[in-house]
Amino acid sequence: MNAWIGIIGTVIGTFLGGGLAWLNSKFQMRSQTEKDRKKLMLQKMEEIHELLSDYKHSYKMLTAEMLKEVCLRGIG
Repeated sequence: MNAWIGIIGTVIGTFLGGGLAWLNSKFQMRSQTEKDRKKLMLQKMEEIHELLSDYKHSYKMLTAEMLKEVCLRGIG
């Protein structure tokens, strides 16, 4: 009977350890997925910011150029 207790304890310990390892890996995967999602969102927001900054700069340059032309036509 004592031999069976050791075997049963070993089997239960194995299943318990395996279950805990599975839960741990599941939570790590969920955490990693969330980190990856946040990183992707940040990259996309940076791209949008860069595009809007380029657009703003181009708009300012075009406006300045048009004002310059209007002023030169008005003088000449």
